[in-house]
Order: sequence, then structure tokens, then C-alpha cells
Amino acid sequence: MTRGSIREYTEAVRERYLRESKKEKGKILDEFIKVTGCHRKAAIRLFRRRNQPRTNKKRGRPRQYNAAVAGALRVTGEAALPSENRTTS
Repeated sequence: MTRGSIREYTEAVRERYLRESKKEKGKILDEFIKVTGCHRKAAIRLFRRRNQPRTNKKRGRPRQYNAAVAGALRVTGEAALPSENRTTS
């Protein structure tokens, strides 16, 4: 199955999965695993996750210096390099 078809199938089964009892959820998971080939835990995560739009928020540590300070550091760093290692930017 392609990812798109797995997504469509997940959306079709999700509501039924969320409202059923624990015993029925197991049966739904067994069926989903046979059809898609996903691992059981991955299937549970797919059912629990809501389709939320992705944000363009940057991950990781925030920048420590602003553009002006970074430019000044770049100039001083290039000045410290021997002339054959300098970049021309």
C-alpha cells in the first residue's frame, strides 16, 4: 500500500477505533495490520494522532547572535585566517 492509501484507510477506520471497547480495538488493529503491513504500535499511533497542519517552526537551539553580530564575527574570523584560506563573499 502507498502512504496515501494508508492515510485514507486510517481516516476511514479512526472514528470506529476511537469509539469501540478495548476488545473491539484489538480486532480493528489486527485487521489494520493485515491490510497495511504496519506494526501494531505504529497503527495505534496513527489512530490516536489527529491530522494537524504542520507548522514552520524551527527546531533545535535558537540562534545566539543577530545578523549584525554574526557579520562582525565573520569578518574578524576571516581576518584571522591566512590569506589562502579566505573566502571571497
